[in-house]
Amino acid sequence: QDATPSTSSSEWQLVTVSGSYVKIVNRASGLVVDVTKRLTADGTPIQQWTDNGGTNQQWQMVTVSGGYVKIVSRASGKVLNVSGSSTANGGNVTLSGDTGSSNQQWQVVGV
Repeated sequence: QDATPSTSSSEWQLVTVSGSYVKIVNRASGLVVDVTKRLTADGTPIQQWTDNGGTNQQWQMVTVSGGYVKIVSRASGKVLNVSGSSTANGGNVTLSGDTGSSNQQWQVVGV
């Protein structure tokens, strides 16, 4: 048995918005994953924001390998990236060109 309690702030729901695109909704806040200020530059911070239907809040899950996906922005074609390949709590997530590195690969696990 896993001794780590599950918290709703670290749980996300994928909600289909159009074709293969989803919005990613935080269970605790009800906010969605959003590219800050609709920017498209590498290093742009990712944040939670009120759902406004923008393409900067729409994502495509693309299978890479080993049960992982890259999460691609509909607005820019760039991917979610853990900045600096951080493994620390509170590591920043940014927008980045796809390098295929492991800090751009995510696992979707049902709860």
